[in-house]
Amino acid sequence: MKEEFLKFQVPKEAMNELRGGVVAACKCSNSNEIFILAGDTMVDVGDDADQWCGDNGFKCVKA
Repeated sequence: MKEEFLKFQVPKEAMNELRGGVVAACKCSNSNEIFILAGDTMVDVGDDADQWCGDNGFKCVKA
C-alpha cells in the first residue's frame, strides 16, 4: 500500500508551484467577450486585464 501511495506523491517543488495563485474570468467594459486570466494575486490579474482592455476598463471575478 505504501509503495502505491509513493507513486502518486508530487515533489515539494511542484507543490510549491501549485500553491496559491488566482484564476479569474474577466471582461472589458466595451465587449461581451469573457476571457480567463491567471496570476499570483488578483492585483496581477487586474494588471493583465488592464493591459488587455486598454482604456476601456474591465471587470474580473475570481473563478
